[in-house]
Amino acid sequence: MREHIRPSAFFSEIPSPSARDKTGCRVARKFWTLDEARAVLPRVIAVTVAACEEAAEIVGELESSILPENLQEAREDELGAVVTRWTEAVIRLGADVKGLWLVDFDHGSGYYCWKLGESDILYEHSYEAGFAGRRLIGAERPEADGGPDSAEDSIIENTEENTDEDTQE
Repeated sequence: MREHIRPSAFFSEIPSPSARDKTGCRVARKFWTLDEARAVLPRVIAVTVAACEEAAEIVGELESSILPENLQEAREDELGAVVTRWTEAVIRLGADVKGLWLVDFDHGSGYYCWKLGESDILYEHSYEAGFAGRRLIGAERPEADGGPDSAEDSIIENTEENTDEDTQE
């Protein structure tokens, strides 16, 4: 007898593709320009919306019905297959799957980042920061080495501005 799997278990984490093909040979990574990523985005959106709708229908059935065990297991397997087909379709387009309905395009120093619900690629993040470090494309990165955009310099500049204003009054 198989252990019951919650539908959300399928959505917890999707492994990113390896840098090797089916024969074990190393595959060169594609680096995307923003224009290239935006050109393929309509296809990414189409396969993602279709998969999401199919998955939502299955999840709705699983959450709203008490199904016989064999049917429950079959529907859970179908849900996993939907996510697998979506992952494979996105990878075939050359992009990286980073989570459920989350797609990245490697640009050589990080990723352009898109998630379901966004109509354009507007965000990027470094390799290290991941999704939590998303910022608008072209937004300045804070300097980590105490450069001009560091928090310490901002505090000093604000203090100097306040001091100058106080002396002018």
